[in-house]
Amino acid sequence: MLFLMVKKPNEETKNKTDSKKSVPNRYFILGVIGLIIVLVIIFFSIEMLSKNSVKTGDIVQVDYVGYLEDGKIFDTSIKEIGEKGLLNKEAYSPLEFQVGKGNMIPGFEKAIVGLQNGEKTKVEILPEEAYGAYREDLVLRDNKRELELKKDMNVTKETYKNLFEKDPVLNDVIEMESVPWKLKVKRILNNEVFIENLLSKNEKITIPGTTWESYVKDIKNGVILIRQNPQIENSVAFPTSSGFVRGEVNNVKEDTYDIDTNHPLAGKKLIFEITLLNIKREN
Repeated sequence: MLFLMVKKPNEETKNKTDSKKSVPNRYFILGVIGLIIVLVIIFFSIEMLSKNSVKTGDIVQVDYVGYLEDGKIFDTSIKEIGEKGLLNKEAYSPLEFQVGKGNMIPGFEKAIVGLQNGEKTKVEILPEEAYGAYREDLVLRDNKRELELKKDMNVTKETYKNLFEKDPVLNDVIEMESVPWKLKVKRILNNEVFIENLLSKNEKITIPGTTWESYVKDIKNGVILIRQNPQIENSVAFPTSSGFVRGEVNNVKEDTYDIDTNHPLAGKKLIFEITLLNIKREN
């Protein structure tokens, strides 16, 4: 009995100690459960946000305003802003494109990814993420202002038929969409067709691919001399082996002129204010 009476207090003490230990254990378990619940909520929240935000492959519609560092607006989809900025633009509408297709400059696409409908963002895009660095080697220098054109030229009958979609007829006056003056079938000899350029001295013309006025300065010895009058910022387009190249006149001298084929925004930091209007997701 004495042994039992001595033993009993020890058991009660042990039970109290175990009870005290179980309290913090319960708090720990509850804390872990709470943390799991929070993580689950965060996961599903992120999942829902990602479903409602732009990702690669989405077709999006945006409104935008593009500025240079000096505050000058160079483009916008918003008519009121464009008219206020005196932009030479015929129509205004939201921009629609598929993200990741490479149809937009990289910096613009990156600014779109992650946006939700109605969300706005402002981003500064460096040249390497826009239209690249300005390259001096893309400036075509010392183009002659005076051009020589043969008054008469000859082609084969097959070439003539391919060009004009008909057989040649002597003295026939013909026109080509790509030539801004009339032509005349001057002579047909065997398989050759001789064509005359019907131009007269002092006649004003616009050479294909240019936007400036030129005129016939002289005609002698079977050669037509054409004088060009390009102006600074006049645009020009001409074919090359890799396709059409577009440029802008940036220097004019007495006998020559230079054409800058860099993109007009090359070497410049661009600032865009963008509003996401709609996401069209392909299923």
